[in-house]
Amino acid sequence: MDKMRIESCGAARIAGMVHQGPYLDISRTFQKFLDAHGGDDGLDRSRGMVAVFFDDPKTTPANDLRSLAGMFLLPDATAPESLETCDFPAGRYAVLTHEGPYDGLAAVYEWLYGTWLPGSGESALPLPPFERYLKTPPDAAPEGYVTEVYVALS
Repeated sequence: MDKMRIESCGAARIAGMVHQGPYLDISRTFQKFLDAHGGDDGLDRSRGMVAVFFDDPKTTPANDLRSLAGMFLLPDATAPESLETCDFPAGRYAVLTHEGPYDGLAAVYEWLYGTWLPGSGESALPLPPFERYLKTPPDAAPEGYVTEVYVALS
């Protein structure tokens, strides 16, 4: 697997647009988000785009999968009313850095939840995982994408 670490993170609020459907189709929702909110000063573009994934694709039909496409909200900023928010507490997070196309992320989650977590002595909080996109189109070709997957630990 790619680079794995445990990191202490501050509290974070993500503001974004709801996406329903296959997770690999979230790019369309990201484009709508950027078209509508790309210039909003309250959104932190410096830390990259972020997605939150609420459902397990192994147990939820693809058309019913729910996610959030957006960016971190700056501290003290208020999200525009058209956006949903998701809060993550300060604490320890398992962070796995994946380099390559997004279609490889399913294997990342399989390894993270199916192999690493059970053997690590750690346990996940009942929060959804989120992804932070560090290198994305148009700045990189698919083999150059860099994505960090975050899982909150107890």
